Amino acid sequence: MKFLPLHLLLGVGSEGARPHLREDTKLQQTQSDAPGVKDAFSAIREHVEKVTEQQKGAGAERLADVGRAVHDAADKLAKEIPQAGIPIHSAADAIENLAQQLRERSVDDLAGSFNDVARKQPIASFAACVLAGFALTHFLKSSTPGRSR
Repeated sequence: MKFLPLHLLLGVGSEGARPHLREDTKLQQTQSDAPGVKDAFSAIREHVEKVTEQQKGAGAERLADVGRAVHDAADKLAKEIPQAGIPIHSAADAIENLAQQLRERSVDDLAGSFNDVARKQPIASFAACVLAGFALTHFLKSSTPGRSR
């Protein structure tokens, strides 16, 4: 059982009369501000989701472009070394499949899938994150305006 100190019950102390009542007032004020804060967070969340979906679509298109480029490279290589074309086409198919999944699945689904894989194969997930970091860094450096290559 918890007891309030006597100075709080009597409303005397260095903070003035009835500080516990002032805390109740602050709580009520905070609760009345909650709908406005919730609306603001809701608007921010909607904006972030919209931008994320746009970026996800752009990423899926880039992956699909990479898949097509790998297929083209496999075709050219297969003319010289026929056995080499099959595994390269298989890798291109996997890239295109990833692009399709990126287009169709929600960000939450993708994050959940990544978490599942990360739990099962943490080293592979870490390596994928490192590679993605290098790719993102390269992309950001190459897309910076006015930067010479």
